[in-house]
Amino acid sequence: VLNNLNIEKNGKLIDFQMSDIYSFSISLWEIIHREIPWKSFNRDINKIKNAVFNGKRPTYLNIDENSPISLFLKQIVEICWSSQPDQR
Repeated sequence: VLNNLNIEKNGKLIDFQMSDIYSFSISLWEIIHREIPWKSFNRDINKIKNAVFNGKRPTYLNIDENSPISLFLKQIVEICWSSQPDQR
């Protein structure tokens, strides 16, 4: 049972559940785009970690702004990757 696990960001503890929600948003982004997020970072974990901790998020590609489903999924992703963990 993974209960009460935390990660640290800038000396502050972040609830593990909030990290799971962020991870879900990245997975959903991957499914929508059929791309690897942060592809330009060549899987450099330090570059990705720094980008995420500095509030950067993958960009959207080819989202059909006229599709209610696309817009709905985009909203879900954006809520789940909020830089404020308590707003996820």
